[in-house]
Amino acid sequence: MTKGSVSRGLIWVTAAVALLLSACGKDNPFLPEIREDNQVWIQSDGFNPRTLTVQAGTTVEWINKDSEVHLVDSGTPGKPTLLFTSKNIKPGESWSYTFNKAGTYPYYCGIHGRTGTIVVE
Repeated sequence: MTKGSVSRGLIWVTAAVALLLSACGKDNPFLPEIREDNQVWIQSDGFNPRTLTVQAGTTVEWINKDSEVHLVDSGTPGKPTLLFTSKNIKPGESWSYTFNKAGTYPYYCGIHGRTGTIVVE
């Protein structure tokens, strides 16, 4: 095998791998997950982001990226506001709420007590 044929073969293999990876789209295991603008990820260390600012009328989606069940309750631990309460959000599941009125909305995990804030402009 000549040096030129090895180079051409490497180019073809690289192109094939690139094509395969691009075809995998968002399910590509080699690409990092990217949190979308109106999403809050629930993870072992809390909510990501801890504070999210959105416009009135925005639906915020909490996605459980952890291995435990979590809840999203409005208010603070020991002082719920009862504006919203999620179902049990199992690992890999999500829950959404639409914020129609401007204001600052604290929330927490009703199981673990971790806190976050939604700011609606």
